[in-house]
Amino acid sequence: MSTIGYYPLFCTTPQLSLKLIQKLMTEARDVDYNVQNCFVLVASPDQQSFNRGLKPLTKPISCGFVGAEIEHLAGVSAQRFNDKLSDENNDKINQDMFVVIDERTLEDGTLRVVQSDLGPVYDEDGEIVSDEDVDRLETVRCEIRQVGWLLALLQEEVMIQFKVNQEVPLRDDDVAVL
Repeated sequence: MSTIGYYPLFCTTPQLSLKLIQKLMTEARDVDYNVQNCFVLVASPDQQSFNRGLKPLTKPISCGFVGAEIEHLAGVSAQRFNDKLSDENNDKINQDMFVVIDERTLEDGTLRVVQSDLGPVYDEDGEIVSDEDVDRLETVRCEIRQVGWLLALLQEEVMIQFKVNQEVPLRDDDVAVL
C-alpha cells in the first residue's frame, strides 16, 4: 500500500528488467524515508487493468511505449486514469503526474518525473513572459530512492522547476517545461 497515492509508470525502453522493478519496489522512499510501492505499471497502450503497486516479475516484459514522447505518455495517462479514483485519496491513480523509465535510466539509474500543470509561460531565464495560464508539462530527473519523496512533495507543491533540490547531475533537457 502507498501512503502517497499511485502514479503511472511508463517504460520507453524495449524491455523492463526484473532488477529494475525490484529496485523500484524496495528503494523508492517518501519524505519520512518509508518505502513506497507507489507505481502503477502501464506496459502497453491497450492495457485494460492496472495493479496498484508493483508486483515482482518472473521474467522481463516487453514495453509498448518504446521511444514514445512525453506528450504522448501524458495523453495516455490523462485518458486512462481520469476516472480511476477511490473513496480514499491514497488509493487514487494520479493522472497529472507520472514516472518514465527511459534509456537514461539504464545509464545512470535515474527516473524522469513528469507533471501536467496549468501555469504561466517562462523564458529560458525563468522569467514569466505571459500571465495567461497554459497547459504545460514539467519534467525533472531523480534517483529511484528520491522518487517517492519527490512525488509526495509535488502533491503539495505544484511546480517542479522551483521545488527540487537535485543531487543528480543535470543535463540540458533534464528540467524542462514542454
